Amino acid sequence: MQEIDFYLVDAFSNTSFGGNPAAVCPLNEWLPDETLLKMAQQHNQSETAFFVCTKGGIELRWFTTLTEVNLCGHATLAAAYVLFNELDYPDSRIHFDTASGRLTVSREGEWMTLDFPACPTREETPPPEMLAALGIRHYVEARKGRAWVIVLENPRQVEALAPRFSAMTPGEHKVSVTAPGEGEYDFVSRFFSPGVAVPEDPVTGSAHTMLIPYWSEKLGKTAMFARQVSARGGDVRCELKGERVLMSEEETMREIDFYLVDAFSDKTFGGNAAAVCPLEEWLPDETLLKMAQQHNQSETAFFVRTDGGFELRWFTTLHEINLCGHATLAASHVIFEYLDYPHTEIHFTTRFVGELTVKRSGDWLTLNFPAWSTEVVDNPPPALFSALGIPAAKEVRVGRDYLVVLESQQQVEALMPDIGAMVPLGKMVCVTAPGEGEYDFVSRFFCPGEGVPEDPVTGSTHSMLIPYWSERLGKTSLNARQVSYRGGDLRCELKGDRVLIAGQATLKEPAMYSITSESARHPDILMLIAALDRYQSELYPAESNHLLDLSELPATSLILMIVRDPQLQAVGCGAIVLNGDGTGEMKRVYIDPAHRGQHLAEKLLAALEDEALSRHCHTVRLETGIKQHAAIRLYERSGYDRRPAFAPYVDDPLSLFMEKALVEDVRLAAL
Repeated sequence: MQEIDFYLVDAFSNTSFGGNPAAVCPLNEWLPDETLLKMAQQHNQSETAFFVCTKGGIELRWFTTLTEVNLCGHATLAAAYVLFNELDYPDSRIHFDTASGRLTVSREGEWMTLDFPACPTREETPPPEMLAALGIRHYVEARKGRAWVIVLENPRQVEALAPRFSAMTPGEHKVSVTAPGEGEYDFVSRFFSPGVAVPEDPVTGSAHTMLIPYWSEKLGKTAMFARQVSARGGDVRCELKGERVLMSEEETMREIDFYLVDAFSDKTFGGNAAAVCPLEEWLPDETLLKMAQQHNQSETAFFVRTDGGFELRWFTTLHEINLCGHATLAASHVIFEYLDYPHTEIHFTTRFVGELTVKRSGDWLTLNFPAWSTEVVDNPPPALFSALGIPAAKEVRVGRDYLVVLESQQQVEALMPDIGAMVPLGKMVCVTAPGEGEYDFVSRFFCPGEGVPEDPVTGSTHSMLIPYWSERLGKTSLNARQVSYRGGDLRCELKGDRVLIAGQATLKEPAMYSITSESARHPDILMLIAALDRYQSELYPAESNHLLDLSELPATSLILMIVRDPQLQAVGCGAIVLNGDGTGEMKRVYIDPAHRGQHLAEKLLAALEDEALSRHCHTVRLETGIKQHAAIRLYERSGYDRRPAFAPYVDDPLSLFMEKALVEDVRLAAL
């Protein structure tokens, strides 16, 4: 399984699960376009923003799940949010170099503002087929710029639109439908672009590069307040400034912390991707569903730790389901790899199928699931065959799902089903056949009624497949492959009324960074601390003369470490000053912005704490600034608690004080 590190944030919203979500990926260097596209497909958001910090600025690119696009407002805003709040960008203005030229995002207080080029439009007659697909019979005006702009009479007409996306021509029928607003809004809009795999974009900054000049002229004003009236909805403060447009939103975007991992695959971007959310306690079902919709994966696994193991639940983008194999495998991977789980077997309690276990053996994780029986269907519904596009089947059975048996692997691979026609069947559909070569059987799985047209690799359906093929082939151990477009391998075994389903876990190899102890006078340390001083003096000019000079401290009272990249360039440092009484103070923690987003700061803190513990330090304290939001989140994730000021400090409205106990009992530190 491959873990993908990225941020998922909402733009243009001041409510939870509103506005437009975008994935944001900070990179050290540009990856091949094919890899960027696969990553965007993995994230499965309307847009993914990728950026690389260079000496000359920040290069920014945007991808949908189909292609690269030349401009995206909400993903630019999301990228700026990550830079300001997660990567401690020191300035109040970010300049991005893009395919649309230099774009700027500025921050003032709690507001972020995009500065984009205005896009002119010209009056044109829209294609009749596009209007028919949109369900528009009458319009006030039609114009064209970077996309079509169709003006209607009032907001209710815009809100009532129910387009037929399949009837819209890719590339040509990219359209913003707008109307005068009511109440506090000067205008409203919706934006449709199915040709780039975005049927309806919730909030579209790039469309406003056309809308702002248009409505500014119509309304005779340069400052306006707009709303995009999609299902999620979002507000945009707009201003026309010459040939530029400004779009602002209050900085209330919400970052969602979760893991996205691939299950049942030994190659990058293979198998089945699942989102995994560890929770401290159960949230309302409505919130869990909205989180699953935000992740936009086939399934999201949520779990809560208990005294006896873990409670586990699974959600699609439509509702909770009773069992999901690949999301269980993904959740187990997170528990084993990230929660320091000390055992080789995990016990899950579930709502619908009782207790499930997952065992770890080397790189393989084995699910222990219930075996499900199936019964022969003597008269299969004709709609089943027509939906699959086949005249007949070798056998049809039914259990939780329909099980359709074909003659050969080639027949399964060649299926081109009518996904929409499957929904009225009321059941999910598994199609299977004997395998070839190393595989005993193959399958594909379709579940459009669950919001998943085709599931890439499905553990739960193998609860039916393993008993069926075990009986047909006269063996209890089988190798299977799900022959979806991503594909995945499963090792299967029938054990009485249980089935064992094993998937290989493969991690993407991280860059080999090293963390070593150094002298305070090492040139690389001095260079990094100078960079940190410049950053801190930007945030707190009055405090710049009070920064601690580590070189003045004796080596016996100082732990100082440096982080180096694979080329051994110094990219980070940190220190703990030992006080001689069993306490230490964390100082000068810094990671170069180009190398953030790789958990280096967490690893640096852990290395410093381990060394402090070896020197009989039982408690580490620190003082940080209230403006250093990313640093505060880092320390909280690493187990530091907020506390009153400690000597020699006094309470300061610009400072935050934190503390972490390295041992449960202070007396143990002396052992």
